[in-house]
Amino acid sequence: MKNQLIPAITNVKDLEYFLTLNHDICVVMSIHVSMLKRVVERLKAQTKTVWLHLDLIPGLSSDEHGAEYAIQYLKVDGIVSTKTSAIKAAKKKKITAIFRIFLIDSASMDKSLARVDEINPDYVEFLPALAHRILPIIQDRLHVPVIGGGLIQTQSDIDDCYAEGMVAVTVSKTNLW
Repeated sequence: MKNQLIPAITNVKDLEYFLTLNHDICVVMSIHVSMLKRVVERLKAQTKTVWLHLDLIPGLSSDEHGAEYAIQYLKVDGIVSTKTSAIKAAKKKKITAIFRIFLIDSASMDKSLARVDEINPDYVEFLPALAHRILPIIQDRLHVPVIGGGLIQTQSDIDDCYAEGMVAVTVSKTNLW
């Protein structure tokens, strides 16, 4: 994956719009658990790759059990989470594991990078993506591709993320899809 825009679907209206586009991958988040099965089935019917942001699904636990439910019952292709147990479950089931970390300060960054080494996700998603300027500083400590997410407002923000070495950017603003 290189310079991939990944739409983040947060409601049915966004889902309908996404299905008219040529993007292959999406992140599903903020969709109520009662609607998830239908949403994932619609996406899969159009051969879309579905990553589920487990931490942001109302009514679904973001632990190992929630991950197993999403993988086995919903048949998602990837799990996005800040929880190591969810990422480990995704790795165990051989689906894409995206470990989301928030860059708050140096101490939280160091702790998060140590967790990346421990769980070895397929991707790390940095939030906010606008912290892309520090990516070259920590690139030697990361051994997985980086996705940017959060606070993306313009195409220039997306381009800046790519320029610093991020392989993809998740975006919820439909005007940027």
